[in-house]
Amino acid sequence: MKPCWATYPIMKTRVHVLVPLTTPADALSDHVDRLLAPHRMNDDDPTSGGRFDYLCQLDATLNCTQTEYVLPHSVRRAFAGRISNTSRLSDDASAGALVTPDGNWHDISDFGWRMMADADSNAEAERQWDSRYRNLVAEHQDCWVVETYAHS
Repeated sequence: MKPCWATYPIMKTRVHVLVPLTTPADALSDHVDRLLAPHRMNDDDPTSGGRFDYLCQLDATLNCTQTEYVLPHSVRRAFAGRISNTSRLSDDASAGALVTPDGNWHDISDFGWRMMADADSNAEAERQWDSRYRNLVAEHQDCWVVETYAHS
């Protein structure tokens, strides 16, 4: 799979949001919104330090039919291709950012990846981020993984 941070050079980042499995399926969307809200840029306060200005949906990459099967039809349709369980993530699953159930945002730029950086620096950032992403997912084995894209 092509790295998610290189997929859309128009400043879109694939974001995986981890939501505890104890969250009722019909509350998933609201829970994801609550976890992402603190990271949204505030147009009235440019110093707010937000990570993104809006969300969008691009290519669905999780495609976990086993996870979707347990969801009610309306929820399944809303999250088609964009939801999995952490224990069912494929080995090549990736995201440019991950929001953990405590609401913390983690992303590849935390490791020095920059759009205009040299290839060696970005390769090292990718290696470090991949390891961090895998560790965070492993720490949260009882979660839904919900995929979206953030524009920054």
